[in-house]
Amino acid sequence: MGQFPASPLLDDAACIDFVAAPWLLPHGARNAGTCAFSDRLLELAPQGAAVMVREQHILRWDRFAEAAEELFKVLGRSELAWAEQAWDHVVRAGLAEAHSELDRHRVVVRLIALASVYREFSGLAWKRSTRPHYAEWAVFLDLVPLRLGQLLGEKAALPEKAKEERLLEEAVAILVNRERAELHKILVSGYGTISKLFAAMWRTRERPSGAGGTPEPRESDEEILNDLSFEKIDSFEFVSKGFRVASQHAGV
Repeated sequence: MGQFPASPLLDDAACIDFVAAPWLLPHGARNAGTCAFSDRLLELAPQGAAVMVREQHILRWDRFAEAAEELFKVLGRSELAWAEQAWDHVVRAGLAEAHSELDRHRVVVRLIALASVYREFSGLAWKRSTRPHYAEWAVFLDLVPLRLGQLLGEKAALPEKAKEERLLEEAVAILVNRERAELHKILVSGYGTISKLFAAMWRTRERPSGAGGTPEPRESDEEILNDLSFEKIDSFEFVSKGFRVASQHAGV
């Protein structure tokens, strides 16, 4: 099966630079989970300094502002507002922290998974053709095969003798599918119930507040949930079953 190469470990000298400014290190010198020395430095630092360092490593929504429109824009309505709110739930769950380059890749894959979930929802809810462009997004968000290979592990089922773009597409697709269950858990917890999560996603078809044009009446959760259609049934099933559809990649 296709395979990405492994990467070297960080030495103690690199770890010192890594704690101070991890993004200044070249790609080949970054690693995740291999630098216990950096964790020890955080333990020894004053409490305020440790909190500041950790805060700097949280990838909040504004870090993705440039990419968000490319990933999430489907209707040109309120989807970006929903995506920002959904990502805030991810941040609150502690799953947007990146203390290394491998961590950053994991968090970015999580963002791509959120975008993929929304696009699939839109396809069911409003019949919009919104296939995710994993290979393009990976390049745009500075994801490299080396780190993706580390996240995949040795047993991931990648196609043999495939071109690099196809391998990249398949690798990100597998990683995205691994994130679905955790994302579903986070968002259901954040919104309160599956029904409230569904209503929030359905409401993204409305114009955002302050947008031009005639103001649209805002549907309540009850109106959304009680006014049934085949599209609502299909998209609600998608949300209720953990963001899964039958045609997804089976590779884990």
